[in-house]
Amino acid sequence: MAEAKYNLFSESEIVLEMLDLCKRFAEAMSFDAEKVQPSLARSYHDSIIFAQFLRNQNCY
Repeated sequence: MAEAKYNLFSESEIVLEMLDLCKRFAEAMSFDAEKVQPSLARSYHDSIIFAQFLRNQNCY
């Protein structure tokens, strides 16, 4: 039982460390909204086309 508890808490610590790393990475990110704005409509359209392709391939 003690070994199972150790593994459970060990794995949860790894997940927390990964979340902390993701948080720090996201905080360090930045982007220029004016630069991104023109491509948003095209990106949305590409995403919709890709989603339709996946649906037609039965990839839910």
